[in-house]
Amino acid sequence: MNVCKSRVEKGLYWDEAWSLVSGCTPISEGCQNCSGRLSTRFNGRIRLNRDFLDKPLKKKKPTVYAIWNDLFHEDVPFEFIARAWEVMNNANQHTFMVLTKRPKRMKEFLSRLGWYTHDRETNPAEAVLDEGGKYTLPNVWLGVTAENQQRAEERIPILLQLPAAKRFVSVEPMLGPVDLTEVGHVGPKLDWVICGSKSGPNRRPAKIEWIRSLRNQCIYFGVPFFLKQSRRGSEKWRFSGRFTRLSGRTQR
Repeated sequence: MNVCKSRVEKGLYWDEAWSLVSGCTPISEGCQNCSGRLSTRFNGRIRLNRDFLDKPLKKKKPTVYAIWNDLFHEDVPFEFIARAWEVMNNANQHTFMVLTKRPKRMKEFLSRLGWYTHDRETNPAEAVLDEGGKYTLPNVWLGVTAENQQRAEERIPILLQLPAAKRFVSVEPMLGPVDLTEVGHVGPKLDWVICGSKSGPNRRPAKIEWIRSLRNQCIYFGVPFFLKQSRRGSEKWRFSGRFTRLSGRTQR
């Protein structure tokens, strides 16, 4: 997965957002002070952005697309999600990162997903439901948000059961310490951990001790760790540029 270096230095590990869904409803602690929820346009209703479905098909340059608005919200029909999976399959020059707080629904969808054809080189594949397949798209990363220990123990075990090319966990906003050893042996099945604290109005900063502990656990399990951003007072830490090292020193 190759992302522009200047974006990575800003803590942005994707190229573009693919906004398939607008609106959401709070489901856990990380939803408080969500930027989407604070928007004047937010009314809690779910809107399917069907006009955006073919966006990746129009771009030839390999791009990392992020799907942050929860595609697995209960009001998003599986038929619409299947169309998105179909596009991801047929736009295989791109990488797609799908993040959810609803892994049970993601698991249910994937257990039903099937394909008319697996010949990705010569024919576009058509996604169908109720075919009982476990076809894994090599360009799709599946992830869950685990903002605290409760959500980590609730969501990560389900993620590790899913057929996926890559699995990642977003501990953002980090609202408390997260102990991966309480989840189980995540090592070989987990490919990436992203960590960060909430930015913007009414942010709830993460403690450096929490971040350092999570980093050390990732080293133990052999899982890559990405510190997106955090703050201590007025000082902002990022993955690159000027940041406070988790060993306690500051460097460039």
